[in-house]
Amino acid sequence: MIRPVAIVAFLALAGTPASAGSAVPLVTDLAGDANGLGLPHIPGGQVRAILGDALDQDPFGGGVSTGPASYAPADILSVGYETEYEAIPVGEDGIDYRATALVVRMATAATPASPAGNTAFTVYQHLREEGGGVCRSSLQITLAEGQGPGTYPVRWSQESQFESFCARESGTYTDPAWTANVSSSGIEMRIPFSTLVGIEDLYVHEGATLARTLGLTRSVSLVPQWDRTPLGADWTIGQDMPADVPCTRGCPAAS
Repeated sequence: MIRPVAIVAFLALAGTPASAGSAVPLVTDLAGDANGLGLPHIPGGQVRAILGDALDQDPFGGGVSTGPASYAPADILSVGYETEYEAIPVGEDGIDYRATALVVRMATAATPASPAGNTAFTVYQHLREEGGGVCRSSLQITLAEGQGPGTYPVRWSQESQFESFCARESGTYTDPAWTANVSSSGIEMRIPFSTLVGIEDLYVHEGATLARTLGLTRSVSLVPQWDRTPLGADWTIGQDMPADVPCTRGCPAAS
């Protein structure tokens, strides 16, 4: 349903980025199950190409709560996406909402941290382009022992192998604009669309589908895996944005 102009006009006047503010997480996970009982996640290769779904699932179903014997700073409660967008005025009364960044949120039971060594906080997803191609992808930050709230770089991994074809060669990439904010409630990662290179916009753009979302925390030095979520449903970039407001007065001429 299109919102009345009066409700959304303040966004058009500023034309500044806004967040859609999705209230419902895409994936929820049992609290108190960050106990290191899970199996390592297998991100790719021929074994995954054959077994696929089985390797992406928590081997204990929805997890096993062993609280208080659970490491709360790596205990995932939920994972979700939001679309950051801007409102572009069209004529006198129209508004064109345009997606500008992908926001990824991982909620944790306590402030993300590592008990020793490094702990990785990762969100896996399959990026689907309109032609049907799939790119296995993940977004990750790593915290060392003693690190806490603050801003950290995001590492974006892409894997082109077997049925997965990505815009870049298989590997892990970074960009100064890919940042994560760590707070008492969890982690918020942000990927601005203006930083995409080559044909990455075939996979990451308004209307693109993110499938098979999976949250995972693992420690390099203690246990192969602290916690892993179930798989999430498909999510479309921009599905949480307001509907465009059609222009009816002073509209630009069609080209």
